[in-house]
Amino acid sequence: MSEAHHTLIKYTFIFRSLRLNFEGKARVTIVTADGSSRDEEKFLDKEIILFGNSPSGGTDTTELPQGQHQFFFEQRLPRVLPSSLEDNSYNYVMYVVSCTIDEPRKSNYKISNPFTLLGSLDLNSNPSYSQILQSTERKTWSCIWCMSGSITASFYLDRQGYVPGESIRSSAEICNNSNIDVERSYVELIMVVKRSAQAQTQVQKKKIVTLPGSAIPSDSCRQWSGQELVIPSRLKPSFMGCCRIIDISYIVQLRVELPGLRSNLKVPLDIVIGTVPLTSEVQQQPPQPPQPFGLHESFVHATAPPLPQPFGLNESFLHATAPPLPQAEALAPRPITPPPDYNECSPAPLAYSECSPAPPDYSECSPAPLAYSECSPAPPDYSECSPAPLAYSECVTDSGRLTSGPS
Repeated sequence: MSEAHHTLIKYTFIFRSLRLNFEGKARVTIVTADGSSRDEEKFLDKEIILFGNSPSGGTDTTELPQGQHQFFFEQRLPRVLPSSLEDNSYNYVMYVVSCTIDEPRKSNYKISNPFTLLGSLDLNSNPSYSQILQSTERKTWSCIWCMSGSITASFYLDRQGYVPGESIRSSAEICNNSNIDVERSYVELIMVVKRSAQAQTQVQKKKIVTLPGSAIPSDSCRQWSGQELVIPSRLKPSFMGCCRIIDISYIVQLRVELPGLRSNLKVPLDIVIGTVPLTSEVQQQPPQPPQPFGLHESFVHATAPPLPQPFGLNESFLHATAPPLPQAEALAPRPITPPPDYNECSPAPLAYSECSPAPPDYSECSPAPLAYSECSPAPPDYSECSPAPLAYSECVTDSGRLTSGPS
């Protein structure tokens, strides 16, 4: 494990040491009706001094000037370490790297960061991982008055060891020699996590992926061959190395579901998930280059289609040869003649009067303006519109009363 630690200091810093600590531990909690059991295990505890003295080296201090400082480090981890596993806060395998700054007369400054570790398992280390697996199970049931019959299932795998991303090729044969119909059958990949704490054991099974099968009517048999079950790339390898309280294993199981209250028929086969594939499988199936996104394999390797024939033309025309070249006499150069005169090609320009007529006279288009007397009559005399005013003596008498006669 190689990395670099960056430190930004805004002032001159005085401290005793700058160190890293790598820690790996597992924790298990099992809760039952009688109570709970807990257990912990630590399998990694390494320390690196990046700068300064170790805690047991005395009280000598050192200084770092202001600015950014970079410290390189490398730590080799043991090969038998288990893979990281985080089920919940009570059951896990966790790895943490911590950076501690030891300051004099002050509490230490510490920051932690978890990291993920993937265990190593080479499938070529055990010859049995390349062997074929097979198993057969039979289930018989009956009632008080009659015999209902039996169901037999045989299950085969091409080998025992796989790596994430590979396909498990399986074959199966199911014979229904009973008077009931089998509802369905399928193959499933199961992850088994076993936990131990203070003499108590807990097993948890988790279904990872399923390959569906078919129903089997009564008094009939069904078989399939070459069915492939792809292993997801996120799976952890089998076993947990030096961890004694948590273990991981995998099962590929053929499951036949029966109607009613009858228990299902199961044919399990134990497989091993590793990180280094079998050499024989790599030689038989070398890795292929990636195909363009969205293109089918047949399209990538297909040849160009034949060109369509032109409309109305037969095949003999498409394969016809070119016509023979003309004789040498036909290819003799022609005599060069001078170009014609410009006046012979272009007529004389037209006069302006022939193209655009003269503008018309204004007197012909618009009549003479009318006199004011013809549009608006003269105003009448004031004496014709308003009568003459009455004399004051005709309206008011000496006594102030109105009269109708002269004074």
